[in-house]
Amino acid sequence: MLPKWSKWHLIVLIVIPVLAIGYGTGADVLRKRTDKLPPSTHGILKTDSEAVKIGKQFSNGTCRGSGKKLMTTMPMKPEDVQMILPYGTMVGGHVMPTSHQYLEPWDRTLGRDRYDVRAAMDATLFSISRRAQNVESGKATAEEFQLWFAISCTHFYYYDLMTSLSPDLRKIFDQKKRQDDYAPVSIQVKAGQVLGKIGGQTLDYG
Repeated sequence: MLPKWSKWHLIVLIVIPVLAIGYGTGADVLRKRTDKLPPSTHGILKTDSEAVKIGKQFSNGTCRGSGKKLMTTMPMKPEDVQMILPYGTMVGGHVMPTSHQYLEPWDRTLGRDRYDVRAAMDATLFSISRRAQNVESGKATAEEFQLWFAISCTHFYYYDLMTSLSPDLRKIFDQKKRQDDYAPVSIQVKAGQVLGKIGGQTLDYG
């Protein structure tokens, strides 16, 4: 026999997970680069002007204006994606609901650099970073790349775990990268533009 559910049971089951996902989404976006912001910006935002100011700091001064836009292009071609794992999962080293999706390539056995990664919207690419260490085990791995984009000073998106960059972006990254394998850039990208490759693992989109 099924249990009787009251309205309070439904509130607990629906509202609390939604609040948890919202918290994880907002926290993770700023967490990855708060070391580059002054301490005074780590608190709660009170006005749009403060949000824009922090957005400019976050994007190295590359963003403009405020507001959101809809995605116009999938990060990968639809036929190259086997499955999309949505926001809010708790897997691997994630102890809070994730603030990104996982795009599963159609066939992992084909190895790295098999599928195009494309710009989801017209935007300014303002950050490229390289990682050659597993974030969970700490062991050395093949290089991976994270890219951050500004739609406006209040709307950003990023890709992570890309297995390679396009030749043009790789050249720019090698010229501008610092000792910590981070390169501040200011590059206008168009929706659908191929930015690099993915293969053998998921692409993170947040």
